[in-house]
Amino acid sequence: MGKDLISILIVIGIGMVACVSNDEKPTQVSDISAPEQLSYRYEVGESRIEEDPLPNLQPVYVMKSQVSELTRKRIGYKGWDFDKDGQLDMLQVLNLKGRQVATAFDFNGDGEIDMVSAGGKSYFEKERFSKVIPQLAK
Repeated sequence: MGKDLISILIVIGIGMVACVSNDEKPTQVSDISAPEQLSYRYEVGESRIEEDPLPNLQPVYVMKSQVSELTRKRIGYKGWDFDKDGQLDMLQVLNLKGRQVATAFDFNGDGEIDMVSAGGKSYFEKERFSKVIPQLAK
């Protein structure tokens, strides 16, 4: 599941955070100025290896930069490896406040998402959860 799932869920998370959590006030028309170069990237943090029966934790940081200066670094995802095979079995998507907004699961270890849980609902078929989270359709 590794980096492919993380890449897919980074796109999902950015979309979900933009849709689910709007922590800023709306911009007034008079406040609009020339746009600054804004970019997001992610960085896989150091794994935290736990003793059994606890799963290993793989944090993924979201880095927000304006022009070329880092303006914010936060944990955007928490990956969990329950069977300690080096692949993520569950990935939590966190909003700007660090609250969980969605979770993706790989139950059989094939590296594919088997279920997504978001907004109190669970989706088991790719066709169904890709309608809720369009980035998964790609």
